[in-house]
Amino acid sequence: MISTTGGLIAILTLLLWTLSAVVFELVGRRGGSSININLSKCIIATLFISIFLLFVSGSFYPLGANSKTWFWLFLSGLTGFAICDVAMVNAYKMISARLTGIIMTSGPIIAAVLGFFFLDERLSIISVLGILLTISGIVICIVSKDSGSSKKMHIDIPAKGVVLAFIAAVGQGSGLVLSKVGMNFYRDSLDIVSLSESSIYIPLSSTMIRLMTSVAILAIVVCVRKGWSEFFSFCKTKRLIMPTSFAAFFATFLGVVFSLIALNYASAAFVSTILSMVPIVIILPDYILYKRKVNAKQIIGSIVSIAGVAIMFIF
Repeated sequence: MISTTGGLIAILTLLLWTLSAVVFELVGRRGGSSININLSKCIIATLFISIFLLFVSGSFYPLGANSKTWFWLFLSGLTGFAICDVAMVNAYKMISARLTGIIMTSGPIIAAVLGFFFLDERLSIISVLGILLTISGIVICIVSKDSGSSKKMHIDIPAKGVVLAFIAAVGQGSGLVLSKVGMNFYRDSLDIVSLSESSIYIPLSSTMIRLMTSVAILAIVVCVRKGWSEFFSFCKTKRLIMPTSFAAFFATFLGVVFSLIALNYASAAFVSTILSMVPIVIILPDYILYKRKVNAKQIIGSIVSIAGVAIMFIF
């Protein structure tokens, strides 16, 4: 039985994540680079999570994490935040947040396959059906036949944007698996019983470690590129940093917190399915902001891909 509270919180999280996609595409189109957007986002979100942890545990820093925990969460932060988010924002600018979101429904597929090989997680026939359905939905959205006599298949949108979206999906999926490994080590190493048994502390602390990893990696990239003046200029430009800060607070921080709270009231399958609906919910703001029309093929493809995700999680 799914509680009304869990459903409402999951839907609120969905709206926050949709808002995040809209805002980050907007900032990208205003001239913000993917590195600057994500570095500032991760710094801001880390600060808010540290304040939240201070109220939860009395410490603004993750407690009790051993070297194995840091190692696996470092890898998760590298793939799931640094690589994923940079590729995702670049894909937003090239093919739109909506189409990027549709392609990134393949993220759970990658997580399921990696979980099967590296975590001994079960992959049932129904799960395989869900994977095939999700892939079919993505293909429906981005592939068309030529109108000429050859009837050859071609990709409707820029191939580079599609590749970037798939890189983001791989980063997201692998980041989830690596995060799960890290959280398992964290749970075993944390000797504060009240916190180790908390349904929110370990995921939130793990998110903070992943965010700090991303901040460190992106800062190194900025140093190598000698781009600190550009970054500080980004932070001083209100039309760029204000929406980035807004999305970092409401989506990266509150979105994470609300998704964890939703899991306390509803099943992971239900919450994950709701959160996969960003490509559907974003259609209206996408049309309002950019006057992008949506054809029947894209709507059908979106529904099919989300149905595949739902089958994977529910059955």
